[in-house]
Amino acid sequence: MLLRLPCRAAAEGAVGRTKGLPIFAMKSFLLYLVLVGLPLAGLFGILHLGNRLQAPPAVGGAWAVAAAPRAALPDSLHLSQSGVHLSVAAGGARLDGRVGADRVFASSAEGAGPCEAVLEARVDPAAGRMSGTLALPPSCAPKAFEAIRRPPAKRGEGH
Repeated sequence: MLLRLPCRAAAEGAVGRTKGLPIFAMKSFLLYLVLVGLPLAGLFGILHLGNRLQAPPAVGGAWAVAAAPRAALPDSLHLSQSGVHLSVAAGGARLDGRVGADRVFASSAEGAGPCEAVLEARVDPAAGRMSGTLALPPSCAPKAFEAIRRPPAKRGEGH
């Protein structure tokens, strides 16, 4: 009588297995890590890096201007803001610029006129105050001003 010894693979029941884990399960797990784990790791990395970012102060809106020589500057400034980008309407001039941590700088978008219109100011958005210099054609001399943010118009009350 011949004794038949079962082969090792049949004895362990490991046909297609690697150390007790089916190859299909191993591939599925690796695929899961790639398709879910890597995007999650990327998301957490982006959140970690972006944790230190700060939004620029909100300076958009209407500002009432008070200047020493009142006739030389417009009565109001209208600032439109999108992130750090700024558009300023001052009298008949349109200026484009940027918002910093506590400062705004803008210069005339169109090169018309004898000189460039320039706004440089320090802003305290929490207090609703702005102070700096504004140079507008035709004199183009920088003039000191202070401005106070006007409250936003209620719905249906003008612009």
